[in-house]
Amino acid sequence: MGARSTRDKTRSGKLTPTKSTPGKLAPGKTGSGKPAADKTAPGKAPATRTTATRATGARTAPTPLPRAARPAPETQPETSAKRSPELPPQAPPETSPDAFPEPRHPAEAVLAAADPDFAALIRRTGPCGLTPDRTGEPYEALVRAVLYQQLHGRAAAAIFGRLKALSDDRCPPPEILLAHPFDTLRACGLSARKIQTLQALAQARLDGIVPSRAEAGHMSEEDLILRLTSLRGIGRWTVEMLLIFTLGRPDVMPVDDFGVSEGWRRLKGLETRLRPRQLAEATASLAPWRSVAAWYLWRAAGEGKKTDSSNPVTG
Repeated sequence: MGARSTRDKTRSGKLTPTKSTPGKLAPGKTGSGKPAADKTAPGKAPATRTTATRATGARTAPTPLPRAARPAPETQPETSAKRSPELPPQAPPETSPDAFPEPRHPAEAVLAAADPDFAALIRRTGPCGLTPDRTGEPYEALVRAVLYQQLHGRAAAAIFGRLKALSDDRCPPPEILLAHPFDTLRACGLSARKIQTLQALAQARLDGIVPSRAEAGHMSEEDLILRLTSLRGIGRWTVEMLLIFTLGRPDVMPVDDFGVSEGWRRLKGLETRLRPRQLAEATASLAPWRSVAAWYLWRAAGEGKKTDSSNPVTG
């Protein structure tokens, strides 16, 4: 019985190793790792520690393997050992609000998350520089917009400077503007058409059609557009510039503006610019920060171009 038990153990390769001289394999193993043939005389059990152990019932500690035969201890990957548990396993995505350093305009992260192309544009351009005039009056902003219509920025600034010189270096109030003779206004460099537009604008302010800043604060964007575009020489674009740069409305997309449509074309790699209605639909997802989106689209339209000065209206 003992011989059979020992033989079975030997065949399974689970024989408890016995003491051996260093560099030699334990009994029951060959150099190839296969069980050695049983050379014990028939009818006799091999004299091994296993037989002794079974006879006495005592447990003995297994003899350690030679140093060369010990398996190497498992090691953790180097990256896992160096990673701090507080750090995320990977960097945040580009559209994550955490990807933008503080302080930034709150619209930037929203626009970046809404459109990957905007995320790249914001990174190239930097922080939003949209700074509305928080104290300006709608009447003054409209006078300035009329002066800059269809004129180079420097020429318009020179005309505006001469006009302000007639009123202690400030935008002439409506009653003073109406009091100036036609020839005096003409000498400032104004065309006859613009003089008529400015005089109509001054009268509309006195009649209450052009609201004060406080009154405009209680009106919606569309109400202001409908009311002010009824005046001569005042179009939708002019009122939209008033909404963005004077009243600080955050969600205005001037789809009729060339720079905005050109910026969208370049941003999206289109061959042609979208029509106003198409552009309105394409930018609807950028609400409620379409004014900031327009500011970035103006920058996209000018990428790669060298200009001597910024746009006097859009910055």
